[in-house]
Amino acid sequence: MSSGGAFRRVPRVYPFYDWIATPRGPEVGFDLLLARSRPRCVVTFRNANATVPEKDRNSIERDTCKKQFDSEGVAEAVPIYEDQGRQIFQNPWQARDEYIRVILDRSPGNVCDFFHQAAGRKLSHEEKLRGLKLLELQRHAMLMYTSCGWFFDELSGLETVQTIQYAARAVQLAFQLTGNPNLESEFVERLARAKSNVPENQDGRQVYEKFVKPVMLDLKGVGAHIAVSSLFSDDGPARRAYCYTISPNDFHTLSSRKTKLVVGRAQISSDITAESENISFGVVHLGDHNITGGVREFAGEQDYQDTVAAITETFERGDLAELVRVVDKAYGSGTYTLKFLFRDEQRKIVR
Repeated sequence: MSSGGAFRRVPRVYPFYDWIATPRGPEVGFDLLLARSRPRCVVTFRNANATVPEKDRNSIERDTCKKQFDSEGVAEAVPIYEDQGRQIFQNPWQARDEYIRVILDRSPGNVCDFFHQAAGRKLSHEEKLRGLKLLELQRHAMLMYTSCGWFFDELSGLETVQTIQYAARAVQLAFQLTGNPNLESEFVERLARAKSNVPENQDGRQVYEKFVKPVMLDLKGVGAHIAVSSLFSDDGPARRAYCYTISPNDFHTLSSRKTKLVVGRAQISSDITAESENISFGVVHLGDHNITGGVREFAGEQDYQDTVAAITETFERGDLAELVRVVDKAYGSGTYTLKFLFRDEQRKIVR
C-alpha cells in the first residue's frame, strides 16, 4: 500500500512466447517496458541506429519483420507442435516448459529420464528423435523473439540477422517434421516485405540469402566441414564438432607436392536432436585455397570400396584433371573453400 492509502497495481508478468501467442489489446508501451527493464538492449539499439544516418532510417521495418515472424512462428510452429506432440507427450506444453532440464544437461541418462516422465511410456528411437525435433522447433520459435534482436533500425544488423537465423532453424525443423517443401519459400517471400536501409542489402530476402542461408547446417554440412578440415590436419578427421559427434569408419590420405586428397566415411550424430547419418566424402586440395569435392550419403560398402580404389588409382597416376573428374563424378561437382569450415577452424588454418 502506498503512503496515500491506495493500492499499487502490480503488472502481470507473461512468458514472452505465451504473450505473443495470446490475442489481446493494443501493444502500447511494450518497447518502453523492454527499454526500462533491459538496459543492455537500449545500448544495442543505439549502436544499431548509428550504422544508418537518421534521415535514411526506415523505422517501420521492425514492425514489418515482426509481423512476418508472427505469421511464420505462431501460425506454423504451434499447430505442428500440438498435433505431433500429442502423439508423444502426455502434455505437450508442459513437456516444452520442462525441456529446460534437457537443454541444461543433454547426457543420455537425463534425456531418457525426461522422456520417461513426459511421455509416461517407453518410446521408440524414432519417437524420441521426433520429440526432440518438436521441442527444438518450439525452442527456436521462442529464440527468434529474443528481445535485443528487436531493437533495430537496420534489418541486416548483427542482432536481427541472429533472430532470422533462429527463425530459419524453426523453418528447417518444420520441414523435417512435415515434409512441406513450401515452408522456406513462403517464409522468405514474407520476409522480403521488410526493407533494408543499406542499399546493397535490399530487403529481407537478400538478407536471408546473404547472411542466413550460407550458415544453415545439416548433417551433410557437418560432413563437409570434417572433410575440408581433415585436409589441414595430420591427425585425421575430428571426433567432435561443437554439438556433433563424428565416428570415422574409414579414412585415407594421399599427398604429392601441393596436392592432397582425403577420402573416407563416417557417422555423424547430433547431440541435440539425436539424428545421425552415415556419409562418405572425397576432397582434393590443389594448393592455395583451391578445394574440390563433395559429400554424399553412404551407399554401401562395395560401392564405397570401388570408389576409393578408382580415386586412389587416378591420384597415383598424377593426372589431376582426371582426378577432379573422378571425384566430381563420385561425390558431385562442387568447389569448396575455407568458408565450408566452421569459423573457429577458419581462423586456426588462416593463422
